[in-house]
Amino acid sequence: MIRSDRMWRLFALPALAVWLTLAAGFVRAVDETTGAPEAGVSSGLPVSPAPTDGTGARDGELRIAALGDSLTTGVGDDGGKGYVGRVRERLEAETGRKAVVVNFSIPGLTTEGLLAQLGQQAHIGRTVAEADVVLLTIGGNDLFGIARDVFDPGRDTFDLDRVEARIPAAIANFAAVMDKLAGWNSRAPIVYIAPYNPFYDVDEGAKAARGVALWNARAMEVVAGKRNGVFIGTADLFQVQFSARIARDHFHPNERGYEAIAERVVQALAEQEAVRDGG
Repeated sequence: MIRSDRMWRLFALPALAVWLTLAAGFVRAVDETTGAPEAGVSSGLPVSPAPTDGTGARDGELRIAALGDSLTTGVGDDGGKGYVGRVRERLEAETGRKAVVVNFSIPGLTTEGLLAQLGQQAHIGRTVAEADVVLLTIGGNDLFGIARDVFDPGRDTFDLDRVEARIPAAIANFAAVMDKLAGWNSRAPIVYIAPYNPFYDVDEGAKAARGVALWNARAMEVVAGKRNGVFIGTADLFQVQFSARIARDHFHPNERGYEAIAERVVQALAEQEAVRDGG
């Protein structure tokens, strides 16, 4: 199994318009990310009904269960595919199998919310149990979701202490999530796509990067503890090409960002038996 281990300051009046644009986009992202999620939010991806018996998808089909937050929904991608849709397309092309996606993601979801969702919706467990691949993004909203209390664009400050204080409880929730997923399905790769730093374009972005690194180190330990866990780091993808891969909201990936994530996921899945041979 493959495991890939791995705030702006104003100096002159002409920059004011740029700052206002960024701030407005950030606030929109926060509103979207932290707004009360609605049940049944769809990413626009091809979605199959959740299996209710033991048959699941048709013979030969590649079954993908997707869970988590706005990244798995594909927020920021004008085309709506996100990384999940791109992974589906590439796996179909590379395996010659039709891929069926069931996407349970909810924008704004936290680890606590995901754990509750898994406990309240029994059909998710049945879908995961029959999946050939499980895709998961979670943790970003625990770190940055209530972003107004960790980042102040007016004063250009980032509260790393507050972010760090949230990590232990969120990691405990994440570990419980992974326990549930691995308990339902010990065969299919459970692919965890880790958070990146959405604040590279601001002066105190280094503080945010440290918060992400702390989370990712702990999350990697959790994933490594599962025989079928696959950890996908994404921080470097946005560190080197942030402006090219971030959406207009300056928070979520754009099409290029999701493409980079999908490429890394597919690379990690290349030798997974459940993907290659259908389990």
